[in-house]
Amino acid sequence: MFPNKPKSVLLIDGDNGLLSYTASIVQYCSEYTTLVAKNAYRDWKPQTLASYREQMLQLGVQPVQQDRTAKNATDFALSMDAAIMLDKEAADIYFIVSNDKHFNTLCDRVHKYQRTAVRIGNLNQASEELINACDAFIDVEKLVEHLNKHHPTSALTSSHFTRSNGKKKVQTTPAQLTAPIAQTTEDSSRLYALIDAHQKSKPEEGRVLLSTLGTILRENTRDYQARFGSKSLSKLLGEFPAYFKIDGLHVLLKQKTSPKPPAKTADDLRLNLLLTAYEALSVQRGWVGLPELGNKLREIDKEYKTYFGGKKLSTWINDFSNHFEINGNRVRRR
Repeated sequence: MFPNKPKSVLLIDGDNGLLSYTASIVQYCSEYTTLVAKNAYRDWKPQTLASYREQMLQLGVQPVQQDRTAKNATDFALSMDAAIMLDKEAADIYFIVSNDKHFNTLCDRVHKYQRTAVRIGNLNQASEELINACDAFIDVEKLVEHLNKHHPTSALTSSHFTRSNGKKKVQTTPAQLTAPIAQTTEDSSRLYALIDAHQKSKPEEGRVLLSTLGTILRENTRDYQARFGSKSLSKLLGEFPAYFKIDGLHVLLKQKTSPKPPAKTADDLRLNLLLTAYEALSVQRGWVGLPELGNKLREIDKEYKTYFGGKKLSTWINDFSNHFEINGNRVRRR
């Protein structure tokens, strides 16, 4: 049903008591993604683990030996391998099987690389902090329950995934997805960008993979970091519950009609003009001289001063500090 599956890696914390679920976890992850790496980390030397080690090999999971040389040595080895994979752009989705909060930092690192972090573990052992750190938290018991119903090609329902309402852990249900959205210009602009990216993702049966949506959103949004910050994609979507429903690894657009593109404000016009002038210049190491930038502005639009009034160019650039960095008589994009 999903021919263009995103690439993923499966990283299992073998010290966290979830090894018995490995077969089910591999089955689920393989249904929606192409697993390019499957690693399970722990000290595999004890004979009591021989059967688990054999099962790992049968499932194509690499049992990575980690001696107990220090506290949290397994966590460190898993995180280091994930960091190397991120640098090599090995995958779009990082499945982390663990209830350990030490991997919250790893989730943050995954987000900085604009990839998707999914945790798989026991809901009754998961803290709110752990849930908030990732894009989706899959309750392993619900995962197994789903697979046992012999619907391997069906996605887990939203009730299998836990979000946070800022106060306590809640199960996401359709009834809780009806809150009105904020009506600020900034919200309207972000909502339009999200819906536009969803439609360009060519959804199948109305659903798009989180990682696919994120990739298209970043490609379409020149100032992505300034507009969306470092929030995970699921948290951004969660700000518009009337429009989007997160269903496991997928996003469903609930409303068929799109909002109109937000009207351009005066600041939007000024920023677009500055960005166009900056990108038209041949820059070295990203820095552009303010006089050169001013000359390029005049080339693009001889009446450009009508947009900027009597303010100095450097003052306007400082007003857009989310987009530009100024140093003396030079400026560059952030």
